[in-house]
Parts: sequence; structure tokens; C-alpha cells
Amino acid sequence: YYELEGAVFYIAPFLCYVINMIINTFIRSKILREYIFIEGKFNLDTQYFINQINKGLKQEDNKTFQTNVQGGMTSYIFFLQDKKFLQTILPALDHIDNNFDPDPYHLGEAWGVKNIFTNYTQNHAHGNSYISGSIFLNNSEQGLFFEQINKTIPAIAGNFVLFSSFLKHRTTKRIDKFDDEKYSLAFNLFNTLK
Repeated sequence: YYELEGAVFYIAPFLCYVINMIINTFIRSKILREYIFIEGKFNLDTQYFINQINKGLKQEDNKTFQTNVQGGMTSYIFFLQDKKFLQTILPALDHIDNNFDPDPYHLGEAWGVKNIFTNYTQNHAHGNSYISGSIFLNNSEQGLFFEQINKTIPAIAGNFVLFSSFLKHRTTKRIDKFDDEKYSLAFNLFNTLK
């Protein structure tokens, strides 16, 4: 920085700006924020969902390697009208309704994921949704990690998590078994009032 006849200049490689402003306050900080986080276990027909995911991955609208999931992924709406999927998650949604005071919401997305050797999910949040969920369909070393709250959900068949969609989450690269697959379901609930 340097000053020349009352103007302040910032010099960066190949750039020079005249600054015509005064910043009175600049704050970059974290604040406490209320969130929902529910971990549990479903008793579900995992083989049915694994078979459905494999069918969905063959469809043209699959999202394989097109999202934060760096692996196999069905379309975002693949399980949206699936009766067994809805029967599976409705008790968890009832739990949210009965134990929290949620804003009105609706199920807007429900998809399946298949990860093989080296596949993973990048760190991300579901910023445009309200509550998100994930359900593991088989056992794997590749759990789901929530850095902001330092919590890992183990990838054990039937384990599920529901969480406020702004919570960032990820998996590590899949290196536990070269010739095996990890399957899971994921879904987003959207705020109906928005």
C-alpha cells in the first residue's frame, strides 16, 4: 500500500486500484446456529434398493460423476415416487414433526449412490434445501463425516442420518475393498414456504 496526494493505492501483480471507500467495520466470524441432527437405524430391504440403484445408473438421466458425488449416482428424482422408499423415511419425518417445530416442508429429491474403489463424495452442503438425509444400504469403511460438528456416521447397513442441509459433509476416497461396492440413498426436504 502507498499514498500519493490523498489517494490510497493497493499494488498487486498486474493490478492497481484506487480505493475510494472507508471501511468502518469488517467482521468475519462464526456464529452459533440451531441445527437438526438425527442418527438412527432403519430395518429395510437393502437388496431392493441396491437393485433399484443399479437400474437407475443405467438410465440416461443418471448423475454419475456430475455432482459432488464422484461415483455412481441416479437422477435426483429417481426414488421420489418409490413406495418402499417413502415407507422407509416416513417414520423419521414423523419424528421431526413430533420433536421439533419445523417449517413446512416437502420431499423434493431422493436419489441413490454407488461407490466403488477410489469413489467419494466431495465436501459440500445442500444449501437450497431445508433438511437432508442419507441411508446406508451395506457395510463399508467409508462413513459420512460432518466436519462442523465433528461427527462421523458409520457406513453400516440401515444406519441413517437426518440433518440441517447447511451442514457440510463428505466421505473419504473409497480404498477399503478393490472389488466391492458401497450403496446409499440420499434425499432433500425443501421448505414449502420459499
